[in-house]
Amino acid sequence: MCDVNPLDFLGASIIKSIQMKSKIFVFAALVLLILISLWQYALHYKLSQTDMACGGDWSYGVKCPFGSYCSSLGQGPLAGGICKPWLSSVFGIFEGQGKSTQTTTPVEEPSPEEWKTYTNKALGFSVRYPGAWSLPEERILSTRTEIEWDGLTITVGVVYNQSKERELSYLEVAERLSYGKEPDHISIDGHPAVYLKMRDEDLPSPKPNPYNLVVIQGEQIVYELYTMLPLEENFPKEYQEAQTCFDQVLSTFKFLD
Repeated sequence: MCDVNPLDFLGASIIKSIQMKSKIFVFAALVLLILISLWQYALHYKLSQTDMACGGDWSYGVKCPFGSYCSSLGQGPLAGGICKPWLSSVFGIFEGQGKSTQTTTPVEEPSPEEWKTYTNKALGFSVRYPGAWSLPEERILSTRTEIEWDGLTITVGVVYNQSKERELSYLEVAERLSYGKEPDHISIDGHPAVYLKMRDEDLPSPKPNPYNLVVIQGEQIVYELYTMLPLEENFPKEYQEAQTCFDQVLSTFKFLD
């Protein structure tokens, strides 16, 4: 006579079934986690190429794509932020400090005896420039004003998209001239800005001269500071002097109260 309890077989069968379902569940969860991570990384890469502006008064309620959120630039509601994927903080661990960190570039202050000050109350800013430069020329360009010196052009005003349906934020203005290059995110006199250093390897053919472009978000308008640089390989000394001069001018840019 067999003394094995049938309930033992039933209990063992149930345990095996539970173990099998647990393994399937764990496997499915791992596959789902991998798929979500790949999707988030693809979104992270896409957004990192564009710096999509969001929130704030200048983006006109632009919403970030599904799977991302609007990360504030920390410069108040007007500036808004840029779109980042949900897992951006995880990717940031592997990629180092995030590109949207606001920084200022320490530059040696120019000598006050050798430089002049340009002030424009209507446009709300002042800037210092080398005394050897000629006096600035001002031109009205539709919705913007252009101020030009020998080695610098400042353009101030409202920039529209191609259909002229909405105004562009400072991030979108910079993107139009970036050719896909990532700008440096900086702060100019407490306002968010981006600094593009376009060099020969960054520019399409036929290649124009390298240039610097800084785009600043003002209270109501966008400020662009632009300078063309000599070719470094042909004129290394002149190139370095022009680069240093631009950074010094940039360090003197101030918004009027």
